[in-house]
Amino acid sequence: MYVCMMAYSRYHDPITIIDLIVDIMFIVDILINFRTTYVNKKDEVVSHPAKIAIHYFKGWFLIDVVAAIPFDLLLFGSGSDEVQASVRHLLPFSVYNARRIG
Repeated sequence: MYVCMMAYSRYHDPITIIDLIVDIMFIVDILINFRTTYVNKKDEVVSHPAKIAIHYFKGWFLIDVVAAIPFDLLLFGSGSDEVQASVRHLLPFSVYNARRIG
C-alpha cells in the first residue's frame, strides 16, 4: 500500500507533471521530424517521406532519441548506484538537444 500511495503522490506533484509533458513533447518532436521537409544540397525542397526519414536518421535522430529518454524514471525506478552513474553520463545529450530548440 505504501508503494501505491507513493506512486499516487508522485504523479500529483506539479514538477513531475511538467517533466512528463516535456518528455512527451520530445517524443512528439521526433515524430514531427519524420514529416518535416528539408532543403538538399541542390537547393531543392525534399518532401518524399522515405528521403526525409533517411536524412533524419543520418542527422539528429540519435541525439533526439537520447534526449527523449525519461532519465528521471530510470533514476527513480532503480536503486542501484551503478545504473544511476551510467545514466548521469547521458544527461548532457538532453542539455544539448534543449540548446538546439532555442
